[in-house]
Amino acid sequence: MKLRIVFLLALILLSGIITTKPEDTSDPDHPFAKHLTSLYTEYLDAAKKGDVLSAVDKMISEYSNISSNITPQTLKSMCDGELDPRESHFIKVDTKDDMARVVYMKDIEYTTNWQVVVFKLESGRWKILRIVRHEKNKDSEDDILALLLKDTNFFMQDDN
Repeated sequence: MKLRIVFLLALILLSGIITTKPEDTSDPDHPFAKHLTSLYTEYLDAAKKGDVLSAVDKMISEYSNISSNITPQTLKSMCDGELDPRESHFIKVDTKDDMARVVYMKDIEYTTNWQVVVFKLESGRWKILRIVRHEKNKDSEDDILALLLKDTNFFMQDDN
C-alpha cells in the first residue's frame, strides 16, 4: 500500500515536471518554445517526405477527415516555401488559453521571410492549426510582423 502511494506521488510530481507549461516567450530555449518548434519540425520533415499520415498526425483533427484526399505530392507542394526552424530565427511564442503561435524569420538575399505557426491544444496535444507566411523586400518599410500577428489574431480566438 505504501509503495502505491509513493508511486502515485512520484508520478504526479514527474508529470508536473514533464508537462510543458504554455507561456509567452522570446527565448528559443524555453521548454514550451522548444516543444512547439519540435512539433513543427516533425510535421515539416514528414510533409517534405510526402508522409501524409505522420504530417496529418501533427495537425488538428479536421485535417484527419480530409487526409484521404491529400496525396504525397500535394503535401510536398503545400509545405514548399515554409521556413525550416533549423535554418530560421525564432522570434517569439504568444499564448492565449488553448492557442499558441510561434513566429520565425529568415533573411534570404533581398527579402525577409516571416512565418507564423498557429497551434491549438486538442485532446491534450498541441496540434498545428494554421501556417501563415509572408515575404517582404528588405527595402520595404512595412511592419510585416505586425501584419502577420494581426492576420493570425483570428486564429487565436477560443472558438477555432
